[in-house]
Amino acid sequence: MRIPPRTYLGSMLIVAHRSPRTKARCVVAADAGATVFEIDVQIWHGQLVASHYLPVLGTAIRRDSWRFVRGWHARREPLLAHVADLVPPDRVVLLDLKETDPGRRAEMLAAIVATLPSSGRYLACTPIADDLDVLRAKGFRTWRTIGDRRQLDIVLAGGPLADDAVTVDHKLLSRAVVDQLHARARTVVAWTVNDVRRALWLRDIGVDGVTTDSLDVMRALG
Repeated sequence: MRIPPRTYLGSMLIVAHRSPRTKARCVVAADAGATVFEIDVQIWHGQLVASHYLPVLGTAIRRDSWRFVRGWHARREPLLAHVADLVPPDRVVLLDLKETDPGRRAEMLAAIVATLPSSGRYLACTPIADDLDVLRAKGFRTWRTIGDRRQLDIVLAGGPLADDAVTVDHKLLSRAVVDQLHARARTVVAWTVNDVRRALWLRDIGVDGVTTDSLDVMRALG
């Protein structure tokens, strides 16, 4: 039997992709229907930072989509605490954990546990099940990220997840896949959906929420 979705503040869960970097823009997104604000998280000299730039095959080059920088770009990125403070206090902050190196991942998790409250305000997502287990053991809510077919197959081959939700690349979803995911998690969130018609179709096949940059999508689903 399908477990009713957890939608936090609204009937359709709307996640603001890459939380806006001004308080005014966060308020606009909240007014449009965003109930969760996503922030990409990495660690720099022991501090949690909001950074989208990821290493390219272990080189000194880091990339964000088709934008490239040389060296560790996070030195120029804002602290997580500063970005989170821009989000309205009645909204949830989703920590999208971006570190992939085991040592840096462990350092990042330790910093999250040491510096952030585990109840209410923050939840975390990553495809790495062990990291989610660590955070859940400390009281944090978690979402399991599914970004490719291999990750999807792993989840579908297993039983019910301990995570609150799965957050899935929308291109992997069909009505049958959504039904299968609902047998393993109570909430299915699709990312990143910036087309209104696509967002409405995903809602119609049973998706419980979307991650989006588009105010039009937020307003259509809110």
